[in-house]
Order: sequence, then structure tokens, then C-alpha cells
Amino acid sequence: MKRSLLLPLISALFVSFPSAASMMKFAFTGQITQVENDASQVWDPVELIGVEVTGYFLMDVELASHGREETSFYWWHNIDYGPGALVSSIDIANQTYFISGENDYNALHSGWNTNEYLEYYSGLDQFSRPVTDSLYLSDNENIETQTPQGDLYFDQRLSISFSDSMNDFLQDFGPANGSVEPQPDWLQTFIWENDGSDNNGKAGTGVFYYNQTLIPLSGDRDSQFDSSLRFNLSRVVASPAIAVSAPNLIWIFFCAMLILYLRSDHYRETKVP
Repeated sequence: MKRSLLLPLISALFVSFPSAASMMKFAFTGQITQVENDASQVWDPVELIGVEVTGYFLMDVELASHGREETSFYWWHNIDYGPGALVSSIDIANQTYFISGENDYNALHSGWNTNEYLEYYSGLDQFSRPVTDSLYLSDNENIETQTPQGDLYFDQRLSISFSDSMNDFLQDFGPANGSVEPQPDWLQTFIWENDGSDNNGKAGTGVFYYNQTLIPLSGDRDSQFDSSLRFNLSRVVASPAIAVSAPNLIWIFFCAMLILYLRSDHYRETKVP
């Protein structure tokens, strides 16, 4: 191996690791309180009531920071036409349901169908009284497929909402680079917990919808699955979603061995007999 190949090879190894992007992760834990099946059963209500659920929302901070300041304490953002800011997942009874952004754009109709919604409450009201800090995240996925039997529609929607009237756990939104409207500081970290005790000022709920509908060529609607699952939140943790920003130890060791090998090879080539 020529020594001239050393720099490009090592550079390629380092570039192959993505740098940490401006992504936040909102990981949640809760307990199922209600299960409904309006068509074929997706979940068994008897087995799942009281069962723990876990999940998360991944947020692209840049895409999330284009919402509107409705009042001095209320901000919202409905992402409907364009790439979504959220990717989400929920684990229910050892089954993982994932909502990606791959289907935000409907190629069949050449249009966007993102339908994400963010709400943020923090600050003082018109009487200079602190409002209840609250955050709402809703992710959605719609997939339309044409089959020989007709048009098949698949829909998933995951939402969580949590608040605290006694503790100021969210920072007030304010000026943001590249935006005329004030925006929340999505890079803030926090741990929100609700132990269920009385009068603790905390409330948190979530819901997951799962629907699959076939519209045959005859035009009749056939809801194959139409289920919802509700849960109370006990914990939400907001933290940076850190990508691998540097090579791990294996690659560092490999690079070190490669450098030693090339040095010894170069020494043999240049050694005077």
C-alpha cells in the first residue's frame, strides 16, 4: 500500500461517522388506561390495561423552529406542507410501532401530508401571572397504496401532552435566528415526572391511533383496523439525540495499526543496504 493513500483512507473513515446534528429526543414512559377496537382487534383491552408503554419523539430542531407566537405564553406549529420535524416510536406489549418521515410526501398525489402539530405554553399571561408550563407533540403517518382490491389507507398517530402548574420546567420562548416569530428553545433539557400523588400540579396523557381502511373499487368503506390506545404519562426526559461524532476505539486502533504499518513499509523502502 502506498503511503500517499494514507490521508484519503483515514479521512474517509472519519467522514463515514456522522456529526451530531441539532436533534432532541423526548423519551416517555406511561401506563395504559384505555383500549378501543372499533373494527378487528389490534390490542386486547383486558390484557393491556395497566401495562407500561415506552416510546420517544425525535425532533429536528431546525424544522421545528418555524412556529407562531399566538400570545405571550402560547406558541404553536402545524407542519402540514413540507418535511416533518418529528420521528416517533412506541413500544406496546413487546411490539414496536414506528412513525418515520418517509411518507410525509405522498408521491401518489404529488403533495405533502405531514400533519404534525406542536404546542408550547410558558411565560406570563396578560395579568403577569405565570401560566402552566405545557408541551404537546403529535406525529402522524398516512400511507395510501393502490391494490387490485382497491385503495388501501394506513394511518398511525402518536401524541403526548404533559404539564406542570407548580414548577417552571420550560423556558419561555424568545427571539430565534432566522425566524421573525419568537421560538421555543428546543435544545433545553429537562426531566418531567409524575408520581401520581394528589395535588402535585402535574398531568400527562398520550394516545396512539392505528387505522387501516380499504376502499374497494365498488366504493364501499371497509375499516379493517380502527383502534386507539390511551395512557397516562409518568416520565418524560428531554435530552440531545447524540449521533456518533467521532470514530470509536476500534477504528482508532485500526488507524493506529495502519500508520505503524505504513511507517515500517516506508522505512524498508528507504533503508540503505
